[in-house]
Parts: sequence; structure tokens; C-alpha cells
Amino acid sequence: MIRRSIAAIWGVGRFGGGVAVAAWLAEQGHAIRLVDRCTEGELAEPLEELRQRGVDATLWPEQADSLTGADLVVVNPAIRPNHPLLDAVDELGIRRTQELNLFLETYPGHVIAVTGTNGKSTTATMLAAALRAGHGASGVLLGGNIGHSLLEDRSQWRRDQWAVVEVSSFQADRLSNQRGFFDHVVLTPITTDHLDWHGTIDAYRSAKLRLVDAVVDGGQVVGWPQCQVYRECVLPRLRPLAQPAIERGCFDSLQLLGGFNRQNAGLALTAAELAGVDTWSAIDAIKGVEGLPHRLCELGHHGGIAFIDNGASTVAETSLTALRELDGRGPVRWVCGGRAKTADIDAYGNELAQLAASVHPFGEVADNLSSMLQKQGKATRAHSTLGEALDAAWQSAGPGDIVLFSPGFVSYDAYPNYAARAGEAVAWWRRRRDGIA
Repeated sequence: MIRRSIAAIWGVGRFGGGVAVAAWLAEQGHAIRLVDRCTEGELAEPLEELRQRGVDATLWPEQADSLTGADLVVVNPAIRPNHPLLDAVDELGIRRTQELNLFLETYPGHVIAVTGTNGKSTTATMLAAALRAGHGASGVLLGGNIGHSLLEDRSQWRRDQWAVVEVSSFQADRLSNQRGFFDHVVLTPITTDHLDWHGTIDAYRSAKLRLVDAVVDGGQVVGWPQCQVYRECVLPRLRPLAQPAIERGCFDSLQLLGGFNRQNAGLALTAAELAGVDTWSAIDAIKGVEGLPHRLCELGHHGGIAFIDNGASTVAETSLTALRELDGRGPVRWVCGGRAKTADIDAYGNELAQLAASVHPFGEVADNLSSMLQKQGKATRAHSTLGEALDAAWQSAGPGDIVLFSPGFVSYDAYPNYAARAGEAVAWWRRRRDGIA
């Protein structure tokens, strides 16, 4: 009897991050071994989905014995680089990879990668819309870190197709050392994030720049000229572009909130032009893109008070950007909080205190943040829960004011991810708007 190759999926994920790759590898003839630190109860939904798709959903504990005998280990991007089990995989001589690598090694079409610190999902969405204007709906795929596995689209793959792939720093760090994966790369501004995972800012930036090394000969890396990392580390290696769209003022009238979204649109337009899309067709398509959920979205007004959802913000810098964008539109009642990634929560304290009319912190960081802001002369009271902070912000607001939900810190003190936390804030707003709260 011929032995089937065993593929271990390390990190199924509570939200099913490993489901697509497990199902895809099972279709390729591999025996699947699911390895995770969570219990079967915690993974009930993704395990049931795999069973429905005919995949063995037996759950193995996160330990070296579970990987013994495997021929391949697919590592979830959330697994930290210092996890001791990674060394065990290497000592066992097992090939390790990630879902992104499997896609890039197999996909026959053209690929444009989008990465950076912030704006990746919006830029990728804009770029996909622009590419569809030139190559048709079936000629473009969108996936990756944006929340959709392109392995799921295998039946639609074509050689003349374009795939837009959002790439996180975790995925970039484990990118196969192979040139020619990407026709082009789009870099949104690279600043600082995920130092708890990468360790240092240099390691974080180096992970992002691995994508530059994977561009085909003759391909381009599109970036924001004012970004220091792009200007110093990328531009010297490139043939010059014709004037990038970001410098042409094509989107001065873009409807999305935020000057940064005009920058995102300019990056997307430049990349679309490189892929052969007519400029005006691309511009029209990009202008038709609606804002993504939880990214500086104005949800409406009630009693003359505006509510803006920027729930995707998990670092102080993105909340500062939001406050800058809203400066001059009316007093801002800022709701923020969660768990700090690093110790420097006061890095932007002075400007944050000046831009917000009042600050309403919640969660694990609330006491420290309140203390820091009080030192800046901002009277602030810490709140235990998000609901309490939202109530306090609303009670302090009057007609013409803005309640801004922009956490600025990660959600893991009380929520499984930022989307769950943002969903609670949006539900609070709907109750308030409808007169239920």
C-alpha cells in the first residue's frame, strides 16, 4: 500500500484560518493532521466545516509528537517566530511553509502584492476594482490577509488573470526565498507595528521589504514618496516610474474620509496602470469603492452628534491619523482602549490630548492611559468596559460634536479580534440611533 503524504496544519484558528489550506491539500491527496493549542470546543465551527468538506477533522495537541511523521507543516501566520515548536519541526527535518507560499508556488496568473503598516486592505480593494475595469470581473481575484484564501478560487485560476494579494508582516517574514512571485508590489507607508511579534522595528521593516526581493525582473514597487522606508530602502533599487499617480492629484475629490485614502487611491491607480488598465477607467472604478468596515466610517448622526467608526485601529498612530483628519470638523469625543502592544503608550500623548476635546479610555490600558493624559492636562476617567466608555463619550457630546471610536490598542484583553470589538461598538451605535439605548 502506498503511504499518503501527511500535511500538518499547525493553527486551525478559531475563525477558520486553516480551513482553506487543509481542504486544498486534502484535494491534492494529502492526509491532513490538524494541530492547535485550542480545544475542540473552541474550534467547533472550523472543525465542522472541514468535516462537511470531507476532511479528517481529528484535532492533535500542539506538541512535537503531533508533528512526527508529517511530510509538510503549514504554519499559521499568527505563530510567533520564537515558538519552540518551530525548532522541533526543523530538527525533525520536516518542510515547513505557509498558505501564501503554497498559493504563490501554484498560481499560474499575474500577482500584485500589497503590504505596508496601514491602508493595505483599502488599497488592495481599490486596486482590484481598478483592475476589473480593465480585465473584467473574472480576470481579477482579491485575497490574502484581507480575509479570503485564494486557494478557494482554484477552479477560477487562469494564466491571463491578475490576483491582488494583501500580505501581512507575519506572512512576509515567512515568504519563500524565491524571486519572481510578484509582477509588482504596492507598499503603503511603513511605520511601526507588531513589535511584540517581530521583536525590533528593523525586523518588522525587513519582513515587509522581503516582498521587494520577490518581484520579477522588470517589475515595479509602487510606494508613497514621503515614506522614509520606501524612499531610502526601495527607490534606489528601482527604475524610475513616470510621475506616480499619487503625485498627480487625481483623487482630490475622493469621497472616502481621510487624506490617506487619497494616497491609497494614488498607489492603486499607479499599479493598475502598470497592469495595463486605462487611466480614466481605473480612476472611475476607484472612485466607486466604498469605505471598508471599521476604517474611519461615518455611520450617521443622532441628536446632531456624529458617530465615526475607526475600529480597525489597533495602534496609537492610526488613531492619531484619524484625529488629525477630523481636526476642525467639530469637537471630538475619542473612545479608545484595549491592551498595549508595547510600553510606549505615551508616544503621541501630547498631540492626542490637544486634538481630542475629551478622551474616554476603556479596557486593560485605561488606567495608564488616563494617568498619562491627565499629565497632559486632559481630565480623563478610566472605564472598565467599551460600553461604559461609549456612554460617557455620548453624554459629554453636544450638537456638532463627533464621537470617534478608534481604539488605538489591540483587542485581546477582552475580545478575540478587533472586528468583534468593533462590532460591539457598531451595535451600541445602532441602539443609540434607534432610541433603544
